[in-house]
Amino acid sequence: MNTQRGDVMIHVHENLTADQLRQLESAISQTGCAASAQAAPDSGHMILVRFDPQCTSMDALLQVVRDQGFRADLVGL
Repeated sequence: MNTQRGDVMIHVHENLTADQLRQLESAISQTGCAASAQAAPDSGHMILVRFDPQCTSMDALLQVVRDQGFRADLVGL
């Protein structure tokens, strides 16, 4: 079985609280296409997402963050 994986870093413009970061990690994980969503512990505004590119796109994951009311951009890896 050939499982593809993509990684993307999402930069959230606002500095987020621990609760807001957990909220975003949860929202991204609930897409069903993200293997993991983990906030960078020191930054307060960066989230690394590992995802299945056959199931979703980087733009769709970014939209999940924006739908939560945050300004965000993709950061290339």
